[in-house]
Amino acid sequence: RFMSPIVWIPNPASASASCTFGVTRNACGSRPSTSALRASSSISGAPCFEIITGSTTNGNVNNAASRVTASTIARLPNAPVFAASAAVKSFAIEGLTVQKGVRGLLVLGDNKTPASFTIARCVFAENGDKNAVGGALALDGANARIFRSVFRNNRASKGAALAGSGDVKLTIDQNLFQENLGHSDHGGGLYINASSSKISRNTFRGNATGVEKQNGWGGAIIVYSNSLTQIAKADFSFNVFTENVAGIGGAVFVDDG
Repeated sequence: RFMSPIVWIPNPASASASCTFGVTRNACGSRPSTSALRASSSISGAPCFEIITGSTTNGNVNNAASRVTASTIARLPNAPVFAASAAVKSFAIEGLTVQKGVRGLLVLGDNKTPASFTIARCVFAENGDKNAVGGALALDGANARIFRSVFRNNRASKGAALAGSGDVKLTIDQNLFQENLGHSDHGGGLYINASSSKISRNTFRGNATGVEKQNGWGGAIIVYSNSLTQIAKADFSFNVFTENVAGIGGAVFVDDG
């Protein structure tokens, strides 16, 4: 059954909650303009209508859009495609291609009350910056389920496909991670510093770390604890690793986890 690509815009708890979208155009009646748009708890602060690379959302002047239908969302210069503040507590995207952002999705959450994010059946391609941690996804203080998605040709200093950290749970299931490049020395594809991760039934192909340093740990994945009080833990099952490259641990390297 065909499912239209969907973005569920969060319902923020306060006026300070926000989620920014790297869209290209918005319109209210006959008055189109080009800008970066922000969905917030204030109707006046939310776009009444968006056009995202040729596809449309729903909504009107008096009621902010609660759902987005689109196919591809691309970058604004020097900005993430999606960025969510700590006050955003739930968010989900399905069936989108997200590409060419400094990050595909950036979440700066709160470890005390983590947000819950779901990413399903999406493609993240060509996102990232070689000097930043987390290319396609950079999640700090957010629980996340990442399901049946493709992460291809992203880059970062660490975690070109995903950097996840905090006292949170990550579920990474049935995804393809292909040719994601870490330019520093820790975790080419995934850089995991979360208290609990379940990584199952994924394929990791051709990921690499140490692109510039010519050395590194964890070509596909590194599980890394950088705190004595929070130990990173990860359970692996039924994953396939092929042609991943690192100085040590081409597939997986566990460092104090």
